[in-house]
Amino acid sequence: MKGWKQKLLSQSGREGGDSHEHHIYWKNWKKLSQSKQQGGLGFRDFEAFNTALLAKQGWRLLINPDAFWGRILKGIYFPNSNFLVAKKGSHPSWLWSSLLHGRDLLLQGVRWQVGNGRSISFWTQKWVPFSDDFYIRSPLGPFHNRNTVSDFIEDGHWNVRKLREHISATEAEMVLQIPISQTGFSDKLIWHFDPKGQYTVKSGYKQAIALMSTSVSIGESSANPSSKFWKVIWHIPVQPKIKLFLWKAISNSVATKENLFRRNCSPSQISSAAFGIVARDSISLLRYVIAISLSSLDMSPPWSLAALVEDTRIWAKNMHIRFSWVNRESNQVAHWVARNAFSSTLGFSWDVSFPDDLTSLSRSDLYGS
Repeated sequence: MKGWKQKLLSQSGREGGDSHEHHIYWKNWKKLSQSKQQGGLGFRDFEAFNTALLAKQGWRLLINPDAFWGRILKGIYFPNSNFLVAKKGSHPSWLWSSLLHGRDLLLQGVRWQVGNGRSISFWTQKWVPFSDDFYIRSPLGPFHNRNTVSDFIEDGHWNVRKLREHISATEAEMVLQIPISQTGFSDKLIWHFDPKGQYTVKSGYKQAIALMSTSVSIGESSANPSSKFWKVIWHIPVQPKIKLFLWKAISNSVATKENLFRRNCSPSQISSAAFGIVARDSISLLRYVIAISLSSLDMSPPWSLAALVEDTRIWAKNMHIRFSWVNRESNQVAHWVARNAFSSTLGFSWDVSFPDDLTSLSRSDLYGS
């Protein structure tokens, strides 16, 4: 892309370009829609967001079954049951099919909150907040499907002996941590993934993304950086474009020759890098100029260049060099050296006499002309 597009468009605009152009997609949408703490960029996944919105409607139907539209749906689709166990039927409407799609998400987090325990089936309903799926999973002896949670409560407290007779010691300890109402208020359905127990689109979206992440392989290594690492990266006090570049480098999404070769966009997978090191004296006259050209079959900047960094530190110590950052416009010598090193297969250096071009650029850096 050339001309005004290259100068005026942002990075995303330059990479997007026109619809008829071909582009390289470095990461799939599932990865980009992950949160920044998970290694993504936090773009909203529309499929997951739509599911979370549908689940919101299902939640309204669940907590307010006596609403007019709820009574109509109940009369048509589940006259003898409830929304959580209703069947799709042979000729479902688009509305009903959509609600059932949202219900699949609701079922991942809807559970009973114990009040007096009279409305909750001890064996067949979700009510244990510390279990992976909220069910009792380790019955020890004969049990009746009609047992309610209240059958295991005595005088406002858990019947410890009866619990340990019917379920494992581990699950019994889980149940004993659940508080029981001392005023006898009724049991109620809550959304487990919200502190207030109320379903929200935000909490539903997070759960939908989590489900998609576990069911769809993202194709990344199991050695991905931790969420703590990504939090540090995104909170570095630098410009956003630098943070984005760090994300691209760590996610292996930079257009190196190796990556381009893997996508059949480069005839060679050799990655090259060039560095120009310019040493000046106290009055800014050239003392040393070192150009280094590197080629590697498996280069992953910046950590693969550790040897170069160590060499530079040794030179600095031995020659009492102090480093400072200077922008390209005021340091044309270093830019000229790096550019020429990049086009050369061998490094080069000067410490006595310098090429005329280099001397001229040094004067320009010194006097700003």
